[in-house]
Amino acid sequence: MGIIVLVIVTLILSVRKQNKKKKEEPAAESTEPAEAVMITEEGGKDCPPASWPISVLLIVLFIYCFIEAMAWTFSSKLFPQTVAIIGGFLAIGALFLDVKGLSALRAGTAAPGVVGIDKPYVLKSLYYLSWLIGIFVLTMAIGQFPTLVLFVILYLKFWGNYGWKLILCYTIGAIIFLLVMFNEIVPVLWYEPAHLPSFFV
Repeated sequence: MGIIVLVIVTLILSVRKQNKKKKEEPAAESTEPAEAVMITEEGGKDCPPASWPISVLLIVLFIYCFIEAMAWTFSSKLFPQTVAIIGGFLAIGALFLDVKGLSALRAGTAAPGVVGIDKPYVLKSLYYLSWLIGIFVLTMAIGQFPTLVLFVILYLKFWGNYGWKLILCYTIGAIIFLLVMFNEIVPVLWYEPAHLPSFFV
């Protein structure tokens, strides 16, 4: 129950932050070129033509994960099915907004933050998606736990441009959080490749 509450609170805060960000966007655009905003700001624009296929893919993926976990024991399937349900609803909501955005683009009534296919923006989005794909590939190669820790380090360095001292603090915090949350509070079975020694004996 605690993890569900934590996820819901995180989602609410994220949505509120995005809404506030979109309200402030017109003022920012008046002093900064549109292309610069799209390229430098993660999530700065909505691109329905590029977004809706990803939304559909995520809906299918979350449905598959939910069904796949149905045969598991209650404690084993609680976390993945919780994530699948929340993620599925978010993906459906995103698809709804994508369809709405596509209609607005065709009618010429789209808001300034809704754009069509734009090469710099799409390339930036693909670059970000390549990070997500890299998580899955690296997980298969070195295991789930070290991949998550490595992702925290690389994300803060290359996307956040933080210094190594701050990255070290975040990394230690992430390790403690992962071990306490997913080893003690909500025990999960970490994926570990057979060709490497286990982190959790």
